[in-house]
Amino acid sequence: MRNLHRLHVSLRCLVVALVAACSSSSSTPSPDAAVVTDTPAVTDAPAVTDTAPASDTTPAGDAGACVDFTGGYTVTGTCSLPGVVPFPAVCIAQTGCSAQINLEGAVVTGTVVGGRLTFTTSTMGVPLTCTVDRNGDGSTAVRCEAAGGAVTCDAVAAAPSFPGATRFCCNVTAQDCGAGQRCTVVGVGASNNTSLTACVPAGTTAVGGACTRTDGRLGADNCAAGSSCVNYGQAMASSRVCVRTCTRSSECADGESCFVTAPTPGAGVCRARCTLGDAMPCAAGTCRYVNGYNADGTVTLRAPTCQPVGTATESMPCSSDTDCAAGLACSRRTGSDPFTCRPLCDRTRPCAAGTCTGMMSDANPAAAGTCFP
Repeated sequence: MRNLHRLHVSLRCLVVALVAACSSSSSTPSPDAAVVTDTPAVTDAPAVTDTAPASDTTPAGDAGACVDFTGGYTVTGTCSLPGVVPFPAVCIAQTGCSAQINLEGAVVTGTVVGGRLTFTTSTMGVPLTCTVDRNGDGSTAVRCEAAGGAVTCDAVAAAPSFPGATRFCCNVTAQDCGAGQRCTVVGVGASNNTSLTACVPAGTTAVGGACTRTDGRLGADNCAAGSSCVNYGQAMASSRVCVRTCTRSSECADGESCFVTAPTPGAGVCRARCTLGDAMPCAAGTCRYVNGYNADGTVTLRAPTCQPVGTATESMPCSSDTDCAAGLACSRRTGSDPFTCRPLCDRTRPCAAGTCTGMMSDANPAAAGTCFP
């Protein structure tokens, strides 16, 4: 469950536009696993190559009034508030001088004047103003500021790269990439710690068929259009099958939910739900909580599905959930603690010893967490 917490805190932390996500998190979706309380570094890494940068041409009919920011971006930088770091990815669609900025499935409207995109948003009642500037050297600078300058964040947005990708931020449900291609989730950061959707060559392996990734790269696999190569439900982390992609649980079969693999622009895979402590349907793995989409596409941050098991027992060090044995997840209590395998818990399955970190809320209706002394 290593990536669950990152999505949870970023939806609630101070910066939601092009910056946000608390330091207690680390990354998204190694789309193969998620966490309950805090997330260790993701280890399933894609190799990346250069692709064409986002266009900086002027849209037709605007007579030089605004630069076109359309495209996907990865974002890196720092914030003045300790514990807040820039958000890793964003998708922008632009018509004329009006832009739609997609971050974790939430879309806000911005305005472009010349080479500057400006938009406002708020979170936890804190208003934010963000500017994105296309500089003369081709770089793209991002700055977000709370009212009165109480918090400032400065970052650089760059065009993502992935082997064979022709376009980023496509729609996995619409499969809008054209003949011979598929829209799927790809890893655009080291260790798959940043992901976006992209148009890549389609494979031939149908849903349910065994698949392989090239050099562990998320999205570099042999699955057909409309599917993604993941290890949900498998006994070992290295075993993967092609699974149907989705953007909401209503697109999945009965007994399944849509589990998040790319928070931006919003994509996941259909997997069977399970119950903590119940061996079925997890005969080949264990039941853990991961990021999920509701039937209408809104996000629920605690949805259970089957994941592979490792050999690390309770209190042993870990780097991901799949290092841990059945009934355990890789977690830590605070940002200064080491990651260890801890027992899973929720409101129907309390801790045998210690306290469950899960708190019941709209985002966590099951009060899912892990047990600590």
